[in-house]
Amino acid sequence: MNDPYQITKLPEFHADTLEMVMAERLTASKNNTTNIPMLWQGLLEMDVKVGEETRIAKLYIPKDTPQGTAFVLLNVPEGKKTVSFLYESGWIDCADKYQLPVFAAEPGEDGWKSPAQEQAYINACVQTLFGGIYIRAGMSIYVVGYGSTGKCLHRYAMNTPLQVAAAVFMDASGLEDTVIAEVEESSLDGTGMTFGLPQKTFPMTFDIPKKDIPVPVWILERRLATQEKKAAAHWLYAIDGALSAKDPVLGRVYTQTRESVCTPDGPIALVCVKETETLRFAPAMTDATCRFLRRYARYNKFGPYGNSLVPYVDYETMGVEVRYFPDHKGDQRECLIYVPKAYRDGRKLPMVFAIHGSSESVRNYFEESLLYRKADKEGFILVMPETALYFMPDELSGGVPMAYRPRWAFCSTDQLEDLSCTENDLNYFDRIMTSVIEEYPVDESRIYGTGHSNGFMMTSLLASSPYGSRFAAIAMTSGVTTAWDDQGSEKVPVYMTMGEYDLWGYGLEEENGLTQGIDLWLIRNGLATEENAKQMRISGASETFTADRHHCVQWDNAQGIPMVRYDWIEKKDHMNTADENNLFWDQWFSKWTLDKEKGRCYEGRQV
Repeated sequence: MNDPYQITKLPEFHADTLEMVMAERLTASKNNTTNIPMLWQGLLEMDVKVGEETRIAKLYIPKDTPQGTAFVLLNVPEGKKTVSFLYESGWIDCADKYQLPVFAAEPGEDGWKSPAQEQAYINACVQTLFGGIYIRAGMSIYVVGYGSTGKCLHRYAMNTPLQVAAAVFMDASGLEDTVIAEVEESSLDGTGMTFGLPQKTFPMTFDIPKKDIPVPVWILERRLATQEKKAAAHWLYAIDGALSAKDPVLGRVYTQTRESVCTPDGPIALVCVKETETLRFAPAMTDATCRFLRRYARYNKFGPYGNSLVPYVDYETMGVEVRYFPDHKGDQRECLIYVPKAYRDGRKLPMVFAIHGSSESVRNYFEESLLYRKADKEGFILVMPETALYFMPDELSGGVPMAYRPRWAFCSTDQLEDLSCTENDLNYFDRIMTSVIEEYPVDESRIYGTGHSNGFMMTSLLASSPYGSRFAAIAMTSGVTTAWDDQGSEKVPVYMTMGEYDLWGYGLEEENGLTQGIDLWLIRNGLATEENAKQMRISGASETFTADRHHCVQWDNAQGIPMVRYDWIEKKDHMNTADENNLFWDQWFSKWTLDKEKGRCYEGRQV
């Protein structure tokens, strides 16, 4: 007997019909909540390739869910029918309540096999979810494992802790000694990781054991026998957990005491352990599970130095305003505006205008960057505009047809599209800044621009255009300058970073979009000419120094004032980090003003 619920089977994509399918999906999913919705919503079915075999999985995506939202990956318990289970256990209701899309791994025709036999299917589900062919999921997932098959998800979480924002395991912690030992004897390793812009593969080496990566975990067992205790001990070691409470719902609560590069907001991870007969599939248990998961968000690419486990952001409680501004098509795009509570007293405040990268949403960028924490501490207004959905060129998709994703109107080969779209985005930015300046207490002498990846490109373009006259300074992470506006003439102080394991080479001797951008800014800021820009870039720096993992190069003007700075960062991959954003404020933005009478000033000195 089939489940009595309507399910949409996700179609097979073809290059020649993709545009038609996307036009239909853009119309069907359009709403007033987000301009970058998941293009398929509701109850869905997806094929999962496991070697030569094709299995299936079910998805539930709540109405109006934006792209970039993290999924819950769970396994359907033994003896349960997938869709009936999702409804009867409360997962559908909780998905709607917490806007938590669900990816349900389900048994084959003959039911679940042993965990060892099902591990490949679970791993394939993860790959399918992160593959982004149909949906752009978040940069990490929440994991919920039930029963024997749930041990596959437990093993996955141990082996790939950087991808797991939080996990709950119900009677799924009895892992074999060999499984735990395999993890505890291994370190994070990106060897053979393939990057997509341009395609390249190289070894990534890290000095962090997997067992040291903190993951918030809640373990529930009917009986905590020896193997279950060993699994709990693994997670407790990762946080160096200290017993802090005995909670009636969570059980014994252990708090993180060990510092970690993955928790830039401090020791926030909890590990909870409870021995209980509580009904595993009751809606109340599912709601408690979601409330535990929703404490956290995780953002990552490949390595620990670009990974952030951070508190889940409640926009309403914080007072983040979600505003909407029309783009050139008249579509209303989201824009997040945050004025720290402590500074809502009418005084004039600096403004940081921050532009997110390709394939991530404005909310992802707001949360992963922790710029709101810096705004709280330093007292500046944070403004983050949202982009629109565009097709993914081969340089980003690897030639595989995939659903449209959020990005700005150009990427590294901007000739792929009508450049009028880029100009339209610049006008859109200008409209937002003009409105914010009119409506909020903005100190116009202290407006700064930043962006990551595709947002790096847009920030550099925006500052090089006539609109650059608004910025006192700019700073960007992990990107290139592939579009430039010669109509602009402002000398804008610029600070750029690139990771050792980034999408582009970090060396100043290389010829790529990064070094092209450095050359352009050296010329614009009067530090080089077209004829000697390369020479000045490679050997003409005023100062080079190393600070922790940052290898810094700085070019000063004749007054000894730094106008261009570039850092390449050891062990960092293609990720925006709180460390960089804090540095941008402390060592760059806070030093620059653009006074109407004095002009541009560095620490009060007129340039």
